[in-house]
Amino acid sequence: MPRTEILPAPQRPLPHTWPDDRLTVAWLGHATLLFNFHGSWLLADPALERRIGIGRGLAKLGPRRLVEPALRPRELPRLDTILLSHAHMDHTDLGTLRHLPRDVPVIVQPGNGDLVHRFRRVHELAWGESIELGGVRVESTEARHWGARMITDKHRGYGGYLIQKSGHTVLFAGDTAYTDALTRIGRREPIDLAILPIGAYDPWINNHA
Repeated sequence: MPRTEILPAPQRPLPHTWPDDRLTVAWLGHATLLFNFHGSWLLADPALERRIGIGRGLAKLGPRRLVEPALRPRELPRLDTILLSHAHMDHTDLGTLRHLPRDVPVIVQPGNGDLVHRFRRVHELAWGESIELGGVRVESTEARHWGARMITDKHRGYGGYLIQKSGHTVLFAGDTAYTDALTRIGRREPIDLAILPIGAYDPWINNHA
């Protein structure tokens, strides 16, 4: 019989123990990452519900998790910024976002602002554009992917982010296939940590690494 239970997360981070004088990152499951970047708390592509898809709560239709997220929304620290790489439901999960405070600034790729209209401060960044929030500089970076949320949806922006603070640089590439765009970024400046999501989606090699 197919397995029906969702396994517990093998590791559970303790954000309250993370010091503010360094970069600490935890993978919470799928593409979701929590950063303490020298005292600035960032959350990337939050998807922390039991399912990904359409609907809310128990009425949500879509793929079910195999493993619990490492943290629940209520266990997250006070966030300074939320980063969303693109509109796909496993990266922009509206159920998870409903549990996050509305006053947290959100950075999205162009054409995705309507998905996060409940938040008071939404910044759309095209590739190469940047913004500084609370001492953290965030630049939108190019990716090789696609951005429509549903079959009937318009094509929205997609990409990753170059995140900089206190002389350190992190690349959160978002979903991307192999591309020379990341090579150009690496040649431009040193990167301390590169986060490159992968996916076993053959034959979709043009969309994922």
